[in-house]
Amino acid sequence: MLVYVLTGIWAALLACSVLYSIFGDAKFGVPASAATGAAMIVSLVMPANEFYVSFFAQVAVAGVIVAIPLIWYIIAGKANSDKRIRKGKANIRALIGQRCLVVEDISNIHDKGLVKYKGNLWSARSVSENDYIEEGTIVVINYVEGVKLICSRER
Repeated sequence: MLVYVLTGIWAALLACSVLYSIFGDAKFGVPASAATGAAMIVSLVMPANEFYVSFFAQVAVAGVIVAIPLIWYIIAGKANSDKRIRKGKANIRALIGQRCLVVEDISNIHDKGLVKYKGNLWSARSVSENDYIEEGTIVVINYVEGVKLICSRER
C-alpha cells in the first residue's frame, strides 16, 4: 500500500514539473519531468514487498536522469558563457586610455558623435556636458557607458 502512496507522490511531482516546463523554464523543467516520470514507472514496476529497495531505486533513477543534463549544462553551457562574459568585460576595460580619431563632431547637446578606433566606428560622447570636439581631433577614451565611448581631448 505504501508503494502506491509513493507512486501518487511521484505523479504529483510529475504534474508540477510538467507545468513548470510549460509555464516556467523548460531548461530545468524537462529533465525534472523525465526524472519524476521515470521514478514513477520504477515505483510501479518494483515489487511492493521490497519497499526500501524500491524507494532507493526510484530516487537513484530520478537522480541520474536529473544529473545528466545538469552536468552537461555546467560543463558545456555555463563554462562557455562565463568565458565569453569575462572576455567581453576585459575587452571593454582594455579600451580605457586608448586614443582614437573623431570622424563626426562630438556634441552631447546634439546627441551625436563618432570616433574610429582600430578601424571600427563607435558612438562617442564627451566627458564634459558642454564640450564640443571637432572632427579630426584625437581623443582619449575615459570610460565606456553602454555602447558609447566617453572621451576627452588628448592633452
